[in-house]
Amino acid sequence: MKNQAKQYLALDVHQATTVATVRDEQGTIRMRATVPTESSAIVGLVRGLGARVHVAFEEGTQAQWLHDLLQPHAERVIVCNVRGLSEMSNKSDRIDADGLSEMLRVGSIKSVYHGGSGVLTLKELVRCYTNLVDDSTRVMLRIKALFRARGIAAPGTSVYRVSERAKWLAKIESRHSEIRIDSEGTLRIGAMASLSQLEQSTEAMARFPVMKRALRTLSNVRVRNVARIGGALAHGDPHMDLPPLFAALGARVSVMGHGGMREIAVEDLYAGYYETTLEKNELIAEAIVPPLNGAKAAYMKVTSRSADDWPALNIGVRLKTEGPGHIREARIIISAATEKVTRLNEAERLLTGAAVNDALLSRAGDTAIGEVSFLSDAHGSAAYKKELLRVYLSRAIREALS
Repeated sequence: MKNQAKQYLALDVHQATTVATVRDEQGTIRMRATVPTESSAIVGLVRGLGARVHVAFEEGTQAQWLHDLLQPHAERVIVCNVRGLSEMSNKSDRIDADGLSEMLRVGSIKSVYHGGSGVLTLKELVRCYTNLVDDSTRVMLRIKALFRARGIAAPGTSVYRVSERAKWLAKIESRHSEIRIDSEGTLRIGAMASLSQLEQSTEAMARFPVMKRALRTLSNVRVRNVARIGGALAHGDPHMDLPPLFAALGARVSVMGHGGMREIAVEDLYAGYYETTLEKNELIAEAIVPPLNGAKAAYMKVTSRSADDWPALNIGVRLKTEGPGHIREARIIISAATEKVTRLNEAERLLTGAAVNDALLSRAGDTAIGEVSFLSDAHGSAAYKKELLRVYLSRAIREALS
């Protein structure tokens, strides 16, 4: 076997195929082949050449696998890095394999160490870590560039911290944090405005006292300081306070995306449990609440625990009246008891044009529980929530009229 002539096999390995060149000791090319990059095909090629085969291929993602595969079948296996050793024009896979086989024959290849499978794992971990660092660096540079392009200084690292995210995002487009009343009396709230900003807006609370009462028990002050109007509306959780309140007030959201701007009524923003009608590339830019213009409104949050806890029922009503106790137009929205913000159309029709009395409100409660499907959860059973709606619909209407 020792007297058997050596053969030098160079492999140019790709994902689907491997290009091979075989030279003898005199440098004559004895074979060229292209085989699938599969264990059986490559091992078959090596074993078919005899016992004294020297194999070389370049370092790459498949190098460790190929090294371990061929070691039992070849006299020598070399993993190399030949970048910079040859400057060839008209490069191709075939030319690479031919050149590598000659370099292998004359001994001008520098071997790259390859150990057992543990080395492969270590290399993969190092590669992943390096990629992670590179990707993170690119993202951080882009974040800084975003602020520089808007003339906003962002020294240090606080711009990257999760705890500082809301503060820095609010600086990018300050108009998206504004709360204002336009010339028609419409309340316009930027999506990046916090719930606390809305609560502390004297003009907004004066025009919409129902909001002031609702915001007091909308979670706690720590949450209100960081939670944003856009997020509170886009989250899609039926237990959130803001969506039923805004829907009852006839509010809309202005939405921006690749296709431009559009408006969606808040009552139409929800498709199901934690589902919205926003497209994947859309963001809420602004909430738009029309003026009450003499209408009366009430909002009630019913919890089974503390006042600021997740509710078992949310109910918002907006009524236009004709004289004391006579409803000209009704708008009733509920959530938490249902899988999404839900408008009670049948109950609204019953109340429209009617004078309010106990019998009417009792019928409205019966109508309301018959037109929706109730959701059982940790805050109450479906049966419990039915009774809550029956009772609190009457209370919400009486509060709005008071």
